Amino acid sequence: MTMVDKFLSDASFLTPDYMVHSTWMEHGPFAFWLTRALKPRVLVELGVFRGYSYFAFNQAVAHDLLDTQCFGVDTWAGDEHGGVYGEDIFLSVRDHNELKYKSQSTLIRSAFNEAVQYFADGSIDLLHIDGRHFEEDVREDYETWLPKLSDRAVVLFHDTNIRDQGFGVYKLWAELKARHPHFEFPYGCGLGVLGVGRHLPPEIRELFEASSEERALIQRAYSTLGSGVRARFDADTQTAHARWLERTTAAEKEDLVQDLERQKSVAEELRCRLETEREALAKEADRQTETMELLQARVACEQQAMSEELDRQGLAASRVLTRLLLKNKAMSNELDRQKSTARSLRSRLDDAEQSLARAQAHAHRLEAFRAQAGFASSRERFGNLNGLSTGGRRFELVRKKAKTAAGIVEPFFWTDWYLEQHPEAAASGLTAIQHYLTIGEARGFDPNPAFKSGWYSREYRGGAPRFRRIALRSLHPLWRE
Repeated sequence: MTMVDKFLSDASFLTPDYMVHSTWMEHGPFAFWLTRALKPRVLVELGVFRGYSYFAFNQAVAHDLLDTQCFGVDTWAGDEHGGVYGEDIFLSVRDHNELKYKSQSTLIRSAFNEAVQYFADGSIDLLHIDGRHFEEDVREDYETWLPKLSDRAVVLFHDTNIRDQGFGVYKLWAELKARHPHFEFPYGCGLGVLGVGRHLPPEIRELFEASSEERALIQRAYSTLGSGVRARFDADTQTAHARWLERTTAAEKEDLVQDLERQKSVAEELRCRLETEREALAKEADRQTETMELLQARVACEQQAMSEELDRQGLAASRVLTRLLLKNKAMSNELDRQKSTARSLRSRLDDAEQSLARAQAHAHRLEAFRAQAGFASSRERFGNLNGLSTGGRRFELVRKKAKTAAGIVEPFFWTDWYLEQHPEAAASGLTAIQHYLTIGEARGFDPNPAFKSGWYSREYRGGAPRFRRIALRSLHPLWRE
């Protein structure tokens, strides 16, 4: 058996059954070996946080059927280094503890210096300190709990290899390792193993007595095992993300189909309204024409009657002629106004027919957009989602493919410019063109830097209210042919 084989066991190759993001992740295999080698009667962890290291120790205890009582101490309120977090972190840890380790594990929600009173002096065989990482805090934790350590105790210090953000664990570690047997793993932010007890188990003593060459081999072996744990976690995370993305893509497709159906319904409703307006305008034009003909007939009758009256009233011919001319002029003016009204109605009828034609063309474009963007399969639109790397190169290809649906309205709609001007569009879950057509246009957002929606709304605000929206749609570059 080689020196390295002495510090590896089948426990070192266990797969952690509780995987959460943690800088402690690479130390899981060593925690399994240490728990078997030390066989602690009482194990205490100060600073449980999300629970990865604590549940690794509990898994080793359960796997080897050890008679170990485990205690996890934390306020679960956060600090300067762990950050401030909500109650959901504690609830997740509590639920997992109740589900798997209730008979061997107790969670103590308390400050470290308050929880120490619950433990007898000389009772703790394994103490893991991973709370606040300022030098004075780590020193206080160690000195407060030192009387509680047994004569075979081992103390673990995490983050011994961090020297920024105010971390001071490395300073205390430098002092303690000069006075006690020790071993250190430099990866995973650094893990210091300190032999405090005078009667350590043989396997632990041999670990502390290893030569520098042997230490390097042991560190390399556990670094490799820890990297495997990290790689598996990353792969599982990536797979879960890919599955989530696939579900999200299907939901977006369904939303797009529904949106297209709504747009089609709006276009059909607009077409029916325009058709109704056109018919009403045609009837109004017919009535105006009939009125004009009646007026012309009345003028002719009046002229005939006045001419006859002039013949009968020869003595008042000049006065009657003057009155006739004045009245004739007034009636001619009225006739001109009626003609002008008829021309205006004819012009509005022509505009309504053009708006109807544009609405029909818009409906055709919606159908074309649906055929191009709405029914492409998830694999055609986004490619194969399996195996996305953390580097994100293939994930970028997915994003580029998702943008191609907006190309059917170029050059009037500038996708990148629109997302830069309106960041909320990127956060809405819609594509840029979807956001503009359903939200941005109503709020006065511009589709490109050369087209000003506010100016168009003000310029073409006149006209009958029922035709105003038709006029704006007709002039808008995203609605005309």
